[in-house]
Amino acid sequence: MARLRGKRWMGDAIVNGERKRVTFETQAEAERYEADPYATLKVDQSTHTVGTLFPKWTRELYGHTKDERNAFRISEELVRRLGPALPVTQIDRKKVKALVAELEAEGNSRGTINTKTAKLSKLLNYGVEEEVLETVPSIPFYSHTKERIRTLSKDEERAMFNSLSDPYRWFAEFLLATGCRSGEAIALQWSDISADSVTFWRTKTDKPRTVPLIKKAKEALAWAKLGLPIPGARSALSQLPRVTHTPFKYVNYHTFINEWNRGKATLGFADDKEFIPYALRHTCATRLAQGGMSELRLMQWMGHSSLNTTKRYTHLTTTDLMKGVAILEA
Repeated sequence: MARLRGKRWMGDAIVNGERKRVTFETQAEAERYEADPYATLKVDQSTHTVGTLFPKWTRELYGHTKDERNAFRISEELVRRLGPALPVTQIDRKKVKALVAELEAEGNSRGTINTKTAKLSKLLNYGVEEEVLETVPSIPFYSHTKERIRTLSKDEERAMFNSLSDPYRWFAEFLLATGCRSGEAIALQWSDISADSVTFWRTKTDKPRTVPLIKKAKEALAWAKLGLPIPGARSALSQLPRVTHTPFKYVNYHTFINEWNRGKATLGFADDKEFIPYALRHTCATRLAQGGMSELRLMQWMGHSSLNTTKRYTHLTTTDLMKGVAILEA
């Protein structure tokens, strides 16, 4: 898990439910930190909480296996969504259903949800083996359904963004402008951002990717630094003082979903199950495809693991039958 950043090694670990990246002179030091971050940082470790036990159990279950990186990624997401301070004994059927509903609201496919809840089930069952838990709540699994792609028109985009308060409006702007997933944006650090590009290190596929920053993305990042959009954000962005928090630390995902749903209802889309924040990512990919970006470049931009996923968007450009109207009426 330790990776070389410049001439130093970066260790990446969850400490009492919060991600902490620390740089070291050697790879061995970074790996020791990841193995026991509490000893390295000399901080107390909470007990019997999601933030403490899930990373520990994941390491014991998946350490040095081919599924290690993916398991840690899902474990970290579960910690974030359930809350690091939540005692594992309080994970019941109600909390699992709320977790699944949140994943659905964010646009996770049923197959993806099954993968994440399967990891949750295995962690909790391991907790029973460790005699920390007595039972495991019932966890639902869904049959796979054909995925659909919901995109936003320019009018829907403007109306939806105008319904959001500033912090969440600029967060949504950034999601649309970069095509990233909300979790990827929330995980960003200022060191991941340059004047003209952003690198997403923590991704669904565990493969970092770098994408250009368009004007709207730079304005969103400028707001994150100073609390307001800045004219000429391209030049201003690199000159602003570095702040200590992450760009979207102010974003509470539950609040974002609540604001989105209120705006969605106001605009008359309350019954549209696909009008969700994940549609911003679909919209970005679709616009890039319709603008003529090649499949391979689009695959790289979006961070897809398979070209078949990318083809869902490029296929739209060949089935846009309305283009035939202009041809035939010429």
